[in-house]
Amino acid sequence: MLFLIAWRNIWRSRSRSLVVMGAVTVGIVAVVFIIGFMNSYLDGFSANSVHYDFSHIQMHDSTYLEDEGIEYLIDDAESTIGQVASLPGVVGVSGRLRASGMMSSSGGASGVVIAGIDPEAENATTALGEKIKSGAYFEGIKRNPILVSRIVADKLGLKERSKVVLNFQDVEGNPVAASFRVVGTFSTASARFNQGWVFVRQSDLARLLGTDNQVHEVAIYLESNALLEANTAELRADFPDYASQTWIERAPAIAQVEEQTSASLGIIVGIVMLALVFGIINTMLMAVLERVHELGMLMAVGMTRRRVFAMIMLETFMLSLMGAPFGILIGTGLITYLGRVGIDFSAQADALEQFGFDAIFYPSLNPEDMITVAVAIMITALVGSIFPARRAVKLKPVEALRHV
Repeated sequence: MLFLIAWRNIWRSRSRSLVVMGAVTVGIVAVVFIIGFMNSYLDGFSANSVHYDFSHIQMHDSTYLEDEGIEYLIDDAESTIGQVASLPGVVGVSGRLRASGMMSSSGGASGVVIAGIDPEAENATTALGEKIKSGAYFEGIKRNPILVSRIVADKLGLKERSKVVLNFQDVEGNPVAASFRVVGTFSTASARFNQGWVFVRQSDLARLLGTDNQVHEVAIYLESNALLEANTAELRADFPDYASQTWIERAPAIAQVEEQTSASLGIIVGIVMLALVFGIINTMLMAVLERVHELGMLMAVGMTRRRVFAMIMLETFMLSLMGAPFGILIGTGLITYLGRVGIDFSAQADALEQFGFDAIFYPSLNPEDMITVAVAIMITALVGSIFPARRAVKLKPVEALRHV
């Protein structure tokens, strides 16, 4: 009976009811969009860090992690990489030689990390070949080609086929100087790659360093994070003399950023829902004040204050829950569409790349997000209904009946 009375009361003032439903719809769309966008932010940040900077798993000589000494190498690299590649869910494995040095040209000099790679294996691991901005990916120059970032190229005035000289030390500590030709420039979503890394063929760097079938680092890219723990455990068992670390262990700051962003998301959603609560309170309070005479009559003929309280709360709940499906449908539809086409921030691409983001964001939703939205709706409806309902039960029947 109370449900039927509340339902009829809702539609006695269609315009006011539609305003509340509209406010709930807009609020939910805003919450869904914010959650979807923040998901793309988090996914993009962690995915780019994994893809370019750390891979899912990295393997080094145990001593190398202490000071990255050039003499600490993984031996029998070809066999090791082949064994790693046979693990389940491995997408790419790249063995890298690394050396810190100075790159100089007629336009100046810059400190760099020199990475000696197998171009095909590196492309499978980091998709570096897809990030070429000019020139080619190790094609067109036969002797000592080098791939530099667009930022470094602009800094030193380099272009395709420009000559550069690399100065570094070999594994015996002897100084080495070698000339290379720029084969192309790249730009990734990794600030670390963009600002300080150059890539050469592994065979060229091995000859200069004095290594033979050895690498400093094995980067492993997996199908998903779900395979992370199992594969890391297997690597540690198979290669106990080497240190196998997940990207989370290598970069704990990324996990901290995710935690802080999740906390910020909760605050933002809370602010939006708080604004919605005040909107609901304002509208329903007006409804109560317009019905003072009616509510006084109901209490005069025997309706208890508890039932009046429940009736007003039920009206607010029903309005909120009727607006919720529209908000969820519109919000999820919007996120689905934007998840396909993306949100283009190309105008800020350079700035975004400095912080490890791509220029296009693809919003997404998880099942857990919809649970969050549902809980937020229920809390909003509950909080928004309490104050108008309390205002209604404070009415005195005799005074209310005199109200015109």
